[in-house]
Amino acid sequence: MPSAVEMETLNELTAILKPFQYVTREASGQKYITISKIIPMINCLTTELNSIIPNSIVLKECKDGLIRELRKRYGSIELNDHAAIATLLDPRFKNLHFQDPAACGRAIQKLKNMIKGQQSSSSE
Repeated sequence: MPSAVEMETLNELTAILKPFQYVTREASGQKYITISKIIPMINCLTTELNSIIPNSIVLKECKDGLIRELRKRYGSIELNDHAAIATLLDPRFKNLHFQDPAACGRAIQKLKNMIKGQQSSSSE
């Protein structure tokens, strides 16, 4: 049987991992397109993890490691043209979840250029 301290640690670990479960399920959808959700999910996941304050040093290191890996793997996701434009075009998100204003502005400019290119090619 786990002790009371071990049960508390497991409960805290569950709280740290719970947001990952939600993001994994959302990103694994097969019946709908998920690319527009990537930027909002990563930013919300990071915000949620930052709001959790574990009591033990081990769980603090675990949480810090997870945040570090998220930044390493998805830190530049807002610079991905496909993900950024898909997020901008999704009426649920628009530019609400961008953390980097320069990345958001870059995506908006890229989208404007794409629209101008479409207009000029259709008028020919």
